[in-house]
Amino acid sequence: MKKSRAVLLLLVLILARTIPLFAAPNTATAERYMTSANEQYGLENFSKAYTYINYVLEQYDEKTVTLQVKLLAELIYYDYLDDIGNKKDLEAFKGYQDSVNDFPYIVSDRIQKKLDSLVPEFKKLEEEEQKKKAQAAQAAQQQQAAAQRTQQAATTQSTTEIKSTIQASNEELSKKIESLEQLIITQETQQQVQQIREELSNSIQNIRQSEADSASKTRILVIVLIAVVLILITIIVSIIVIVLRMSRRQKELFTTTLRIVSEIKKLPLEISNTTTLRIEDKYNELRKIQEEAAAAAAAEQEQPQEEEEPPVPPSIPKVEDKDITEDLRSELRELANNCEEQGINIDKHTGRKNNSRKIAELVFKIAKEMDLGEYYSMLYFCASMVYDIGFLDNKAELFEEGEFSEEQKAEIRNHVHTGVDRLDFVPEKFRPIFVDAVCMHHENNDGSGYPDGVKEKRIPDVARMIHVVESYISMISKRTYHKIFDQEAAIDTLKQAPEKYDQAIVTILEDVI
Repeated sequence: MKKSRAVLLLLVLILARTIPLFAAPNTATAERYMTSANEQYGLENFSKAYTYINYVLEQYDEKTVTLQVKLLAELIYYDYLDDIGNKKDLEAFKGYQDSVNDFPYIVSDRIQKKLDSLVPEFKKLEEEEQKKKAQAAQAAQQQQAAAQRTQQAATTQSTTEIKSTIQASNEELSKKIESLEQLIITQETQQQVQQIREELSNSIQNIRQSEADSASKTRILVIVLIAVVLILITIIVSIIVIVLRMSRRQKELFTTTLRIVSEIKKLPLEISNTTTLRIEDKYNELRKIQEEAAAAAAAEQEQPQEEEEPPVPPSIPKVEDKDITEDLRSELRELANNCEEQGINIDKHTGRKNNSRKIAELVFKIAKEMDLGEYYSMLYFCASMVYDIGFLDNKAELFEEGEFSEEQKAEIRNHVHTGVDRLDFVPEKFRPIFVDAVCMHHENNDGSGYPDGVKEKRIPDVARMIHVVESYISMISKRTYHKIFDQEAAIDTLKQAPEKYDQAIVTILEDVI
């Protein structure tokens, strides 16, 4: 058996040399899990190998899964099923059946045959286990009922004893009263008897009051205990709900990241290096035209005419998705990785967890909805992760303040200038978009923003998108200087401020969230 398994592993390793290892988005992570699955399988640790290979399978569907993955998965699934059958592990068998339903394309004839042979055995084992649980539950109920009967009997006996004691005391007191009444002859003796009666009556009343107080205290204690238990249950349920929400959000962020990286990998490879040179020539021509247009606009400002804001010129030359070379694709992929690292540093420095990632993902979706194409959508995605890179020049303690002084506000606003000096990791041909994102994401639609006070279409697309999305993320996130909005309230707030935000982008944002 071990010899056969070694031969199959060797076959998988040979396939790894000839077939691309992964088509999944997160190559490095999937590759590590694939390697770990191989190692654990070679060590006959089938449970861990099964866990690792399931992660790899989750990155594919039946159409995109590679032959190497299917072969290794079939080996691991078969030996793990055999191991489950030997150990009679019912819970592992149930989980195995769920995985087979999730990934039916890796089920070979021998796996199906083995699975069919084990189903009756585990079904019988499950019935026996359920029978044992039912017997245990019945025994527990009987034990609990016996304990309740014992407690009830003890309470009844105690009550009977108290009643007997009181009755005996009453009888004894009655006898004493009768004896005293028989001995009373004079008025003085009668008065003494009356006094004794009153004292006895008070004693009986005190005894009854003590019993009532004791019962009342017992009820209060029971109520308090019940309240404490309910509070503990509420706290535990709240913690569980919060943990589940955080887990779901992390999974959504992870899935979105994989999808975006996948978009980069899918960029076409249809253009040659000659086309790249033509694009650079067009870029130089566009820059020349922009300079001539700017000179003409300056001359026209002296003429008395109605002002009209000209549209902002493109930051970089237009590139169609079909014109992207393999080299350009590689550059975009490397740029995305560098921007992600910078975004993590910015969020850690400012104390805004996952802020760069959240904003970049929404900007990417908005760009796709605006039909800007894969090329510009990815550049906007990258720029949106580092638009606040200027904050790295501020002290981290500054972002812990609840309210800022005017001096601190000026220091924070300066990040739109200092951030440009930190863009040396961005290739020169992409840098204009990053400069637009860093310098102009605080410009308002009516020209009331900073640093230059430009307005409307004079603000580049990437800056207007970041301005809308950054404000939205800030509203729905926990901040020391404002309350948390829900999504609907945040969108309404953006709609009520057309002087600040491009309403067309706000509408698209509402559609994509």
